[in-house]
Amino acid sequence: MKKFIIFFSVMLLFCFCFVFAENPTIPNPVPWDSFEELVGKVIEWIINIGMVVAPLIIVIAGFNFATAGGDPTKIQKAKTMLIYAAIGMAVILLAKSLVDSLKKIIVPPSSL
Repeated sequence: MKKFIIFFSVMLLFCFCFVFAENPTIPNPVPWDSFEELVGKVIEWIINIGMVVAPLIIVIAGFNFATAGGDPTKIQKAKTMLIYAAIGMAVILLAKSLVDSLKKIIVPPSSL
């Protein structure tokens, strides 16, 4: 009798599992409908973070340059930081527009 109750309980549990597994679709956890939109939003977020970080690096480089006290190694380090921050800022500013321009050149207008 005890085996029958255990067997019946296990079978009942499996029946409920199959009833709840009737709709196997998983709801979309993000508000974007396609992977391309998701990647676009992630890239936009990274660009926004870069637009905040690059000017901060420029300010830090200026502070290092001002407090170098004539030490050539500190001045060179500050100049290098400034150059890399300026290059990074230019890349950030050109990244999105360059991709859009290339997309307009490469992809025919009918498929956009």
